[in-house]
Amino acid sequence: MTKEYPFFSEGKLVIFNESNKYGYLQPDGSLFKACQYRKTYPFYQGLACIQKKENEIAYLKTNGNELTTQLESDKCILSKGSSFNEKGEAYVQGEAVGVKHCIIDTEGKTLRKAKFSGNTLKNYEFRKPFRFSLIQGTIPPVDGIDVFLKKGKYGFTKKGNTMLPAQFTEASPFKGGYAKVKKHGKYGVLKLSSGNFQGRMIKNSIKVENGKSETVDYQMQIPIGYLNKPVKFEVEEENSGNKTVLSFTESGNDSKDYTFIPTLQDKETEKSYIFSLQADGLLLWEDFQHITIQYIESYPPVLSLPQVASEFKTDSEGYVRADNNNKVDIYATIENRSSETLHITITIGGNGVTEETRSLSVGTSSYGRISTSINDIKERKPVEVFVKTSTGLKQSKIIKVKPFI
Repeated sequence: MTKEYPFFSEGKLVIFNESNKYGYLQPDGSLFKACQYRKTYPFYQGLACIQKKENEIAYLKTNGNELTTQLESDKCILSKGSSFNEKGEAYVQGEAVGVKHCIIDTEGKTLRKAKFSGNTLKNYEFRKPFRFSLIQGTIPPVDGIDVFLKKGKYGFTKKGNTMLPAQFTEASPFKGGYAKVKKHGKYGVLKLSSGNFQGRMIKNSIKVENGKSETVDYQMQIPIGYLNKPVKFEVEEENSGNKTVLSFTESGNDSKDYTFIPTLQDKETEKSYIFSLQADGLLLWEDFQHITIQYIESYPPVLSLPQVASEFKTDSEGYVRADNNNKVDIYATIENRSSETLHITITIGGNGVTEETRSLSVGTSSYGRISTSINDIKERKPVEVFVKTSTGLKQSKIIKVKPFI
């Protein structure tokens, strides 16, 4: 893309390569003409002046063919020429045995001889200069899109929303859906497309329990045109320079979920991250987010041994006397020592014991209890009673019982 003509004219954009050869680019990104000419100029009136050699020009038509002018039919070589003006006329200089100065029309026919007063053409008006300003400070928006400057780089916004983050060393406003930009020392053309990038944190607070951190989850909505393209999503811890490329899981037709576990040091209570999405050599999305971190010191629950209810008495030999129904009530407790409610299932049972299972929700620093009984006690005997939880805790105890009589 050239500095003089950073815009599409009649669907063609003047471009050049590293060898300073010129050509044309089409709006879909394909080449209309490869970079092969000494110089090219914007299309106007369906024609563009091209310099093929140092002293040879031609006029290129929108179908890619060259216009054959009347002068060329008369065996002249076009050595100089202008772009066509607003009247559909161009000045050309043809050389054969002598030099001819003529004004031609868009069909290549000679309209009249060019008349000069000194070096000034008297019977021809050159086309008004193509004008297109690069960014110089503040400029009015074109196509409803503003150019903004941040930390020495340019980006694009629309109605206050960032369309492309700041990343360009040069940027021109959008005109007709296209804009010229410069990045990494090279010029390129941006083309407006439908759809928006949107990102959000699933939550801005995470918990760390016993040194194990919850994940940080970020969701991106991506325009349809980028769903099947290779995109790179990165997270960078602010001020550290450490970047990590994240993989994604599909969360919807146009959504992708990204997840990572933060690296924590010295029980930090807050961290800041920069999320970015890149594709086609562009930074498409950038988002700054803060997360707060809550540390939870969790202690495992304590399961008691099976116990005999307090109303039952034990004799000197350690036997518990049954009630008049020849049963002994027993129980066990679970203590929650963590800072969160404990949800647990507990079972108590044994030989000759009515097995019971309960699902308990035990608050912080509280107890849960389960009860049952040893039944049909007809003789002195030891009974092994167990209690266990859904989390794998287990206790057992031998309780010696005797009948009521």
